[in-house]
Amino acid sequence: MSSPDPTAIVADTEGIIREWSPALADFFGYSAAEATGCKVDMIVPHALRGRHWNGFDKAITTGSLKRDGKPFTVVALHKNGKLVPIRAMLQLTRSDDGTVTGAKATILGRAPAWIAPVARAFLALPGVRKPAPNKHA
Repeated sequence: MSSPDPTAIVADTEGIIREWSPALADFFGYSAAEATGCKVDMIVPHALRGRHWNGFDKAITTGSLKRDGKPFTVVALHKNGKLVPIRAMLQLTRSDDGTVTGAKATILGRAPAWIAPVARAFLALPGVRKPAPNKHA
């Protein structure tokens, strides 16, 4: 799993971070040494983990992504516990024979700052904080 992108996270099929570009410390607060070998949960807000893992597992199993290569906006979790709105792009990683080996998220930049307080308010709604069950918990 080689990633020349200066702002990429590469995770294996179990969601373990295998590559963490050093520039990501500016977005998430974690160095490559801190992040490599950890689950991607470290940057996924708790209330969104069930949805994240359901989509991750479906992509790994089916070999296709709904947002393959298309930029989108999402809130991530900074090391300091604050929500960070980011623009990202996802792609599956594959071996030479086409087998899915994981996923790569390229962080394109910060999203508009107004997204974080809106996401915080949404995540505070009753019932929203209950993450869907997932095998990665």
